[in-house]
Amino acid sequence: MYLVSDAFKDIIERHEPGVHQFFPVELVYKDGSFARQMYFFNICTRLDGMDREQATAQLIKGIAFEPRTGEFVFSLKQIGDAHAWVDKHVIYGTFLSSTVVDEMKQEGLTGTAFNPFKAV
Repeated sequence: MYLVSDAFKDIIERHEPGVHQFFPVELVYKDGSFARQMYFFNICTRLDGMDREQATAQLIKGIAFEPRTGEFVFSLKQIGDAHAWVDKHVIYGTFLSSTVVDEMKQEGLTGTAFNPFKAV
C-alpha cells in the first residue's frame, strides 16, 4: 500500500471509479493538531501484463520477471482498460497507465518517480 493525497486519489477515481481501495488516514502534527488527510492506496487490479514475445527480461522459474536480465515490454491487450495494476509476475510490480501519469504530471503531483516501460 502507498500513502497518497486527495489529488492522487481523485485522478485514479476519475479513470477507475470504485475499482481500488483508499483507506483514509489523518496525519497530525506532534501537538495533535490536524496536518492533512491522506489515504492508503490499495491497488485491486492484478494482471499478467508482460508481452512474452517482446520482453527480453527472463521469467525465472515461471514466477517472476528479473529486470536485470532484459527489458520489460507490456501488452496493451492484456492491460486492457486498467489504469493502476499490480503485475503478478513482477515482484515490485505496481504500475500506472501513461494516461494517469500524464495527468499527475499536468497537475503537478510530486513525491513519486515514474519509470516508463515499452507497451505494444
